[in-house]
Order: sequence, then structure tokens, then C-alpha cells
Amino acid sequence: MNPFSEQLRSGREARGITLADIARTTRINIKYLEALEQGAFDVLPQTYIRAFIRSYAEAIGTPPERLLHQYDLIVTERYTGASGAPPA
Repeated sequence: MNPFSEQLRSGREARGITLADIARTTRINIKYLEALEQGAFDVLPQTYIRAFIRSYAEAIGTPPERLLHQYDLIVTERYTGASGAPPA
């Protein structure tokens, strides 16, 4: 599990919210919520990942912009091998 996904899960658990609660609130299939928490982004429909992250964040009371930025850094690193840091 990557730190991003761990942050999602721990944030949810700290607030006493279940995945079923989020699924009910957001109408996102629970298998996609589980994939988010496991960092299995390849399982998710690529078109909706950012919307899923935004909805998940709102459901657990976390600022969505911060999580979306963290996700963007993961994607950048995954596909470019870059750390997301500007060149020296």
C-alpha cells in the first residue's frame, strides 16, 4: 500500500466512517473505494479517478485539493519516473 492510499484509509478510520458509509453517500461502488484504499489505480475507470478521490475526500471531511495534488504527484512519478521535484 502506498502512503497516499494509507492516508485515505487512516483518515476514514479515524473518523469512524466505513467504506459502506462512503459508498452510500457518494454512490461509488465499494470495489472502487477499496481499490482507492489499496492504491490499485489500474482497477479504477481512468476517467473517474479524480472524481472518485474528490468525492471520497469530501465524504471523510478532508480537503479534496490536497489529495488530488498528492494523486497527481503519484501519477507523474509512476509514468515519468520523476519525483515531481523541479530540476536543479
